[in-house]
Amino acid sequence: MGITLRDANYRQDLRQGVAWEADYWYTGQRPAGKGVKAGPGFIYQGSLYKAAHAEGSDKISMHYLAPQMGVFFFQRHYLFQLSAGVGYQLYANRSTVYGKPREVSMNKLACNLSGGGEYLLTPRWGVSARLDWVISSSESYRVEYHQEHYNVKHPQSGEGYFGRLSVLFGLNYHF
Repeated sequence: MGITLRDANYRQDLRQGVAWEADYWYTGQRPAGKGVKAGPGFIYQGSLYKAAHAEGSDKISMHYLAPQMGVFFFQRHYLFQLSAGVGYQLYANRSTVYGKPREVSMNKLACNLSGGGEYLLTPRWGVSARLDWVISSSESYRVEYHQEHYNVKHPQSGEGYFGRLSVLFGLNYHF
Protein backbone atom coordinates (compact mmCIF):
# COMPACT_ATOMS: atom_id res chain seq x y z
CA MET A 1 0.00 0.00 0.00
CA GLY A 2 1.23 3.44 -0.88
CA ILE A 3 3.91 2.29 -3.34
CA THR A 4 4.85 4.53 -6.26
CA LEU A 5 4.30 1.95 -9.06
CA ARG A 6 1.80 -0.93 -9.08
CA ASP A 7 3.46 -2.87 -11.93
CA ALA A 8 3.77 -6.59 -11.09
CA ASN A 9 7.52 -6.73 -11.87
CA TYR A 10 8.17 -3.70 -9.68
CA ARG A 11 6.18 -5.18 -6.79
CA GLN A 12 8.16 -8.43 -7.19
CA ASP A 13 11.43 -6.44 -6.89
CA LEU A 14 10.08 -4.80 -3.71
CA ARG A 15 9.39 -8.20 -2.13
CA GLN A 16 13.09 -9.05 -2.17
CA GLY A 17 14.30 -7.40 1.00
CA VAL A 18 15.97 -8.18 4.27
CA ALA A 19 14.28 -9.12 7.57
CA TRP A 20 15.61 -9.52 11.10
CA GLU A 21 14.25 -10.63 14.45
CA ALA A 22 15.05 -10.62 18.14
CA ASP A 23 12.96 -12.56 20.60
CA TYR A 24 13.01 -13.68 24.20
CA TRP A 25 11.17 -16.68 25.62
CA TYR A 26 10.65 -17.87 29.16
CA THR A 27 10.18 -21.64 29.26
CA GLY A 28 11.84 -22.46 32.58
CA GLN A 29 14.30 -25.32 32.79
CA ARG A 30 14.78 -27.26 29.57
CA PRO A 31 13.72 -30.93 29.82
CA ALA A 32 16.62 -33.41 30.01
CA GLY A 33 15.29 -35.43 27.06
CA LYS A 34 12.05 -35.16 25.15
CA GLY A 35 9.32 -32.83 26.37
CA VAL A 36 6.76 -30.16 25.60
CA LYS A 37 6.66 -26.75 27.26
CA ALA A 38 4.62 -23.61 26.76
CA GLY A 39 5.73 -20.16 27.73
CA PRO A 40 5.39 -16.43 27.21
CA GLY A 41 7.78 -14.36 25.19
CA PHE A 42 8.32 -11.10 23.37
CA ILE A 43 9.27 -10.54 19.74
CA TYR A 44 10.63 -7.68 17.64
CA GLN A 45 10.76 -8.07 13.86
CA GLY A 46 11.99 -5.59 11.30
CA SER A 47 12.34 -5.51 7.54
CA LEU A 48 13.54 -3.24 4.75
CA TYR A 49 12.56 -3.33 1.07
CA LYS A 50 13.85 -1.05 -1.72
CA ALA A 51 13.17 -0.62 -5.43
CA ALA A 52 13.34 2.18 -8.00
CA HIS A 53 11.90 3.02 -11.41
CA ALA A 54 12.23 5.93 -13.87
CA GLU A 55 9.76 8.26 -12.07
CA GLY A 56 10.44 7.33 -8.45
CA SER A 57 11.53 4.89 -5.78
CA ASP A 58 10.29 3.18 -2.64
CA LYS A 59 12.10 2.40 0.60
CA ILE A 60 9.69 0.49 2.85
CA SER A 61 10.50 -0.29 6.47
CA MET A 62 8.26 -2.36 8.71
CA HIS A 63 8.67 -2.97 12.45
CA TYR A 64 6.57 -5.27 14.61
CA LEU A 65 6.54 -5.59 18.42
CA ALA A 66 4.38 -8.10 20.29
CA PRO A 67 4.02 -10.27 23.36
CA GLN A 68 3.90 -13.94 22.37
CA MET A 69 2.74 -17.33 23.53
CA GLY A 70 4.77 -20.27 22.32
CA VAL A 71 4.77 -24.05 22.47
CA PHE A 72 8.12 -25.82 22.33
CA PHE A 73 8.63 -29.48 21.42
CA PHE A 74 12.02 -30.54 22.79
CA GLN A 75 14.14 -33.43 21.58
CA ARG A 76 17.65 -34.25 22.65
CA HIS A 77 19.53 -32.10 20.08
CA TYR A 78 16.76 -30.08 18.49
CA LEU A 79 13.44 -28.38 19.13
CA PHE A 80 10.39 -27.24 17.22
CA GLN A 81 8.40 -24.14 18.09
CA LEU A 82 4.97 -22.73 17.26
CA SER A 83 3.97 -19.26 18.46
CA ALA A 84 1.39 -16.53 18.04
CA GLY A 85 0.90 -13.01 19.29
CA VAL A 86 -0.91 -9.72 18.91
CA GLY A 87 1.10 -6.53 18.73
CA TYR A 88 1.71 -3.31 16.85
CA GLN A 89 3.13 -2.89 13.34
CA LEU A 90 4.76 0.31 12.13
CA TYR A 91 4.91 0.81 8.35
CA ALA A 92 6.80 3.62 6.61
CA ASN A 93 7.60 4.20 2.94
CA ARG A 94 10.12 6.97 2.38
CA SER A 95 9.80 7.29 -1.36
CA THR A 96 10.48 9.80 -4.11
CA VAL A 97 8.15 10.78 -6.95
CA TYR A 98 9.66 12.84 -9.78
CA GLY A 99 12.61 13.68 -7.55
CA LYS A 100 10.51 14.99 -4.65
CA PRO A 101 10.31 13.21 -1.28
CA ARG A 102 7.06 11.49 -0.30
CA GLU A 103 6.34 9.68 2.97
CA VAL A 104 3.63 7.09 3.54
CA SER A 105 2.86 5.73 7.00
CA MET A 106 0.47 3.23 8.59
CA ASN A 107 0.73 2.11 12.20
CA LYS A 108 -1.81 -0.53 13.20
CA LEU A 109 -2.56 -3.48 15.42
CA ALA A 110 -1.36 -6.72 13.86
CA CYS A 111 -1.01 -10.38 14.71
CA ASN A 112 1.57 -12.99 13.86
CA LEU A 113 1.97 -16.73 13.46
CA SER A 114 5.39 -18.37 13.56
CA GLY A 115 6.88 -21.80 13.29
CA GLY A 116 10.43 -22.98 13.30
CA GLY A 117 13.08 -25.40 14.35
CA GLU A 118 16.46 -25.28 16.00
CA TYR A 119 19.40 -27.65 16.06
CA LEU A 120 21.43 -27.38 19.28
CA LEU A 121 25.18 -27.27 18.69
CA THR A 122 25.85 -27.10 22.45
CA PRO A 123 23.51 -26.80 25.45
CA ARG A 124 23.66 -22.98 25.02
CA TRP A 125 24.06 -22.41 21.25
CA GLY A 126 21.87 -23.42 18.33
CA VAL A 127 21.17 -22.67 14.68
CA SER A 128 17.59 -22.09 13.60
CA ALA A 129 15.21 -21.59 10.70
CA ARG A 130 11.88 -19.87 11.14
CA LEU A 131 8.83 -18.89 9.09
CA ASP A 132 7.02 -15.74 10.31
CA TRP A 133 3.76 -14.27 9.05
CA VAL A 134 2.69 -10.83 10.30
CA ILE A 135 -0.91 -10.02 9.35
CA SER A 136 -2.67 -6.64 9.40
CA SER A 137 -5.01 -4.47 7.40
CA SER A 138 -5.61 -0.76 7.11
CA GLU A 139 -8.60 1.21 5.92
CA SER A 140 -6.34 4.17 5.06
CA TYR A 141 -2.78 5.41 5.09
CA ARG A 142 -1.20 8.82 5.58
CA VAL A 143 0.81 10.50 2.81
CA GLU A 144 3.01 13.57 3.03
CA TYR A 145 3.99 15.01 -0.37
CA HIS A 146 5.00 18.59 -1.26
CA GLN A 147 4.56 19.47 2.44
CA GLU A 148 0.85 18.57 2.21
CA HIS A 149 -0.78 15.79 4.27
CA TYR A 150 -3.37 13.37 2.87
CA ASN A 151 -5.29 10.42 4.26
CA VAL A 152 -5.79 7.91 1.44
CA LYS A 153 -8.53 5.29 1.67
CA HIS A 154 -8.25 1.93 -0.07
CA PRO A 155 -10.06 2.48 -3.40
CA GLN A 156 -12.03 -0.79 -3.67
CA SER A 157 -13.19 -2.19 -0.35
CA GLY A 158 -12.14 0.56 2.03
CA GLU A 159 -9.56 -1.80 3.50
CA GLY A 160 -6.16 -3.03 2.39
CA TYR A 161 -3.95 -5.88 3.56
CA PHE A 162 -0.41 -5.19 4.60
CA GLY A 163 1.83 -7.72 6.19
CA ARG A 164 4.95 -9.75 5.76
CA LEU A 165 5.84 -13.39 5.21
CA SER A 166 9.51 -14.01 5.94
CA VAL A 167 11.98 -16.86 6.30
CA LEU A 168 14.72 -16.25 8.86
CA PHE A 169 17.89 -18.17 9.65
CA GLY A 170 19.76 -17.45 12.84
CA LEU A 171 22.16 -18.26 15.62
CA ASN A 172 20.52 -18.60 19.05
CA TYR A 173 21.87 -18.36 22.58
CA HIS A 174 19.98 -19.94 25.50
CA PHE A 175 20.37 -18.33 28.94
